[in-house]
Amino acid sequence: MIRLILGLKDKEEYKNGKKVIIHLPFPTELTTDEYEIVYISKGDASVLRDKLSDVPHLTTYLSFNSMKKLVQTREAKAEFLRHYRYILCDERIKRDMSFTFGEAYLNKGHIIPVKVNEVPIEKITRSMNLLLRSYVVRISGCALECRIGRTMLDNKTIIANYNAVMAKLLQFVNAEDILSLSLKTDYSVSFPIFQANPVAEKEYVKELTPQEKKQLKFKEKRLKDWNKNRVKREFVPKIRPHKPL
Repeated sequence: MIRLILGLKDKEEYKNGKKVIIHLPFPTELTTDEYEIVYISKGDASVLRDKLSDVPHLTTYLSFNSMKKLVQTREAKAEFLRHYRYILCDERIKRDMSFTFGEAYLNKGHIIPVKVNEVPIEKITRSMNLLLRSYVVRISGCALECRIGRTMLDNKTIIANYNAVMAKLLQFVNAEDILSLSLKTDYSVSFPIFQANPVAEKEYVKELTPQEKKQLKFKEKRLKDWNKNRVKREFVPKIRPHKPL
């Protein structure tokens, strides 16, 4: 996975934990990667089986009650989460899914709620495909990490995802507050691509304290009085005779 890391200025407005939903034009998942997606519905799941056939990798349809019977133990929950890369669920049971598996999986994007009530099926399919290419970033400090692709993707795909990420982040972060940009993979060091120089923006001038100003004024006055009473003598250069050879 290729990640874009942003360094931000230390400001209070970037510490409130604001959520930013980033939509990537190209998914970060590899097309050759085999994974499965399950859809959890509030009622009978077979109603949407044929209608959601356009969603890639969506192989299993379960109702919430059927799923609860499969994940009654902790080991069963862990196996269920390992088997399915994403868990799509009806937005009306989002709270129940969070209570069953934990809110962390909902925040990380493993469990994705979808609005299906009284919505045309075309919009549901489009929304699912869009959500599978989306993730949530929380702005809560001086560093920000965003996924933009994988190393096996071509350059055009990675650049398109990078442009989409930056266009979205600049709606919440001022461009002047970005101090650095770098790229990093899972097993590599950070590679810097941009580094701001905030020191060169303005000349550093130390502000004197009132006590220091008073001392400086006293020294200037004393030096002025000393030079005033000083008798200037005429300077006569000394000429030394040359030494005989």
